[in-house]
Amino acid sequence: MLFDESQEELAKLEAAGEEFEEVKPLAEELIDTLIDMLFFADFTLPRPQNTKNKVTYAIWQSGVGCNTSIGTTKEFESNRTEILRLLLTLTSQSMYTTANLLPVVGVKAISYIVTCPDKQVVLSTLCSLLNTVRVKRTTGNFGADVERPSNTTRRAGECLTTCKYSRIQSRYWSHMHYRLVNTA
Repeated sequence: MLFDESQEELAKLEAAGEEFEEVKPLAEELIDTLIDMLFFADFTLPRPQNTKNKVTYAIWQSGVGCNTSIGTTKEFESNRTEILRLLLTLTSQSMYTTANLLPVVGVKAISYIVTCPDKQVVLSTLCSLLNTVRVKRTTGNFGADVERPSNTTRRAGECLTTCKYSRIQSRYWSHMHYRLVNTA
């Protein structure tokens, strides 16, 4: 079971008196693990000084929510890119849904990510993505033509559009999406 969709089956099991262990759905565990891996020391981020925590929710680039960027290597960026590709695959249903249906049906993976009870995780992830897209577009690292948005930039914008239609319709994120789209 990827998400908690089958409440009827759960009720049947409880009625039958079978004992079972309460666990998070597999998709939620996978998303949590992938987001933690985006901020994992010595895998996607440099090891912070004076801490034993492996996961540090530090914003990758300077910009929204952070004035200084952390150091990075090509290996860290490559690891981050592969994790983001997998997250994009999990959340890409929105790219194949018409705009008028998206607010109605939603995307469970994106809704889960943006409604995470730990706001530090949500803010670090979204600010890191926004700042990375902004920095990469201005430096030209997405392609030779800086003025034309790349596929990565468009997909990031589409993901932000989908976040807008999720349960937390924050004016801040709508404004940031508007700025991202209008600078394209």
